[in-house]
Amino acid sequence: MNQIADRRLVLRVGSALNGRPQRVSVSFNGEPLGSTPLRMDGGPALVRHEVPAELQRRGVNRVLLTFDEIEPVQLHELPFTLPLSGSIVSCYFLRPGEPEDVPPRADGGVRSGVSGAPGRAHESRRLTVAAGVSARLALQLPPATRVVLSLRVERVDTPLELSLVSDDGRRTRLALIDPRDVVPRELLEDLTPWAGRVVQLDLLSHEGEGRALLSELSVLIPNEEDERASEREQSTADAPEGRVDGRASAAPADTADTAGTAGTAQDAAASSDTALPGPLASLTGLQRPDVLVIVLDALARGRSSAFGAELPTTPVLEQLCRRATVAARAQAPASYTVASVGSLLTGLHPMVHGVVLGETPAGPERVADSVPRLAEQFAAAGWRTAAWLTNPNTSARYGFGKGFEQYHELFADETLWEEGVDGAQLAPRLQAFLSEPDDAPRFSWVHVFEPHAPWRPTAGLAARFVTPYQGEASGEREFLDQLRTGFIDPASLGPLDLEHLSQVYAARMARADGVLGELLSALEASGRAERTLVLVTADHGEAIGEHGRFEHGDDVHAEQLDVPWVLLVPGRAPVRLQGPVTLMDVAPTLLSLAGLEPLKDLDGIDLSSEAPERGRTLLSRGYGTRPMLGLTRGHWRLTFDVLTRRRALYDIRRDPGERSDLADARPVTTAFLHAELCRAVADAVGRADAGVDADLADPERLAVLRSLGYVGADASDALRPDALVLAALRAGLVRD
Repeated sequence: MNQIADRRLVLRVGSALNGRPQRVSVSFNGEPLGSTPLRMDGGPALVRHEVPAELQRRGVNRVLLTFDEIEPVQLHELPFTLPLSGSIVSCYFLRPGEPEDVPPRADGGVRSGVSGAPGRAHESRRLTVAAGVSARLALQLPPATRVVLSLRVERVDTPLELSLVSDDGRRTRLALIDPRDVVPRELLEDLTPWAGRVVQLDLLSHEGEGRALLSELSVLIPNEEDERASEREQSTADAPEGRVDGRASAAPADTADTAGTAGTAQDAAASSDTALPGPLASLTGLQRPDVLVIVLDALARGRSSAFGAELPTTPVLEQLCRRATVAARAQAPASYTVASVGSLLTGLHPMVHGVVLGETPAGPERVADSVPRLAEQFAAAGWRTAAWLTNPNTSARYGFGKGFEQYHELFADETLWEEGVDGAQLAPRLQAFLSEPDDAPRFSWVHVFEPHAPWRPTAGLAARFVTPYQGEASGEREFLDQLRTGFIDPASLGPLDLEHLSQVYAARMARADGVLGELLSALEASGRAERTLVLVTADHGEAIGEHGRFEHGDDVHAEQLDVPWVLLVPGRAPVRLQGPVTLMDVAPTLLSLAGLEPLKDLDGIDLSSEAPERGRTLLSRGYGTRPMLGLTRGHWRLTFDVLTRRRALYDIRRDPGERSDLADARPVTTAFLHAELCRAVADAVGRADAGVDADLADPERLAVLRSLGYVGADASDALRPDALVLAALRAGLVRD
């Protein structure tokens, strides 16, 4: 056994933006090590303390942190952060000589003999509430026939009041625990009247001296045998408060099908989708199929006739939908190209694969080399791979070209580029690649620039879609740029102006649909159509005045996020998926259908073996260092403006256009989804940390970042854009 030696304890402490300056004091196994001032500027700070060998123990060592401004409320493994000013980002123990600027792996790996895995929020919850302080928790209760809140009261120094608040503002007192009561004790409260709903749990510790300590806070679903036993006990006498048997059958509060919607588990099961049936080879006898991915840039699903729009904008896509698997609710993880394309190729959210801005003052962001790509997996298994790109935001400089044998950046050809690349350039190139005389299967990606702006219809399409118009609105680049920059006030556009812009965009969509038809014809002409999986989607949608926005990238509403997701599988009957689908599902689904090994730790799911749950939670982001964020869960969508910290709540089932903000009317649901958004962003940022740290290890890149003020003297102080996003999110949560 190694001898215990002096070591250094290093903590990375995150802070809320604009928090009050304070100090954090650290004790180790009960012995104080000292205190450190915190900047409270939204960024992480390093806290370092030497730990003598005599203070260390073999096995578990306990570290206690006391923050000056947050002594009243201290939490452990709760589902979200309450009004805390600081939080621990990572903690590691260094042997002599080990560098501080190489933090542990983001997945909870081992370093210097210290190991740890992040606890799952619903498994163990501890809460200390000081006298005179109220703590509030937003919970999603499961839709079950009986739901029970279980907690253990470890200590009560002043009366502790436990209440439940529903979205309509109605407050119900569940319990009042007196300091004279016997503690520790188990407390069970029936929450069945609120099953399937989002509620707020309030814990108020009355004025006085001391605190209340609670543990083992969980939401339980007793099984039928427990229910019958309970009924037998109640038939003879009131049963004393105690533990609910069958704890193993407990369901966490955050697994209900749809946030804020009542229902039964049977209803949820009956409404679930069916996954694509079985491995491809077992149904069709087809081995090692070709795969063709067609991305139509900025095609808004809600304006496509294949998805119910009145104008006949996409007849080719309509025909394809009749033969294919169609996702009724597909969305992009970002409302702009560079981030969404990275997700399509990796199966990871943009906040994880790291390409969220594209270009930075220090150079282009890149998907880390260690991240597997879809093309890379096909190439390693013997597929020939090729891509034809018409948008500069699909450039190989962002790490998207890895795994492609051919990566044709047509946008870089000055003879082809004219505010975009005409889709007529694509089908001949695809057909030539597919017709090359070899037996290897093909993986092809074609990125069609249409219907991306400028919305400049051909004469023939203008005659079909555009009615006479005498105003100044135009789909040309100059006019749209003036709208986006505020030089022209979007509010100044009238109904006729917006109708004209909608018509020129519809004509542009029809041109994209025509290109799709040309590509499918090229596939047929190559003789490979019967062995080819074809996926048609878009990288994001497009706004035409909705929510005062135009084009894409600056919002996370339906018009900018919702995309088509159409998968043609030879030999398979059409399937309609009703649950939420995302571009992150492309990579795992196509690899599975091709019979290849699945990638691990993805944000997307394999739709060939797993149907999307209707209550699936999807995170989305707009462009920028202070972007719009969105969280879609069931029929709710929460949006959060990182710049203004304004949030809005929409019921997208009853209000698909997202016009009625319900944040004030449904405060508990809003608080719950805001907390879920915090958790989703924190998870993504944490998983991305390892790749970011490796990138910062490049001395030249680090020097550039320091010169621009992005990095301090210590490299571990570097801030990623999404780390600042998380800090703003947590600051916005404080008001709850």
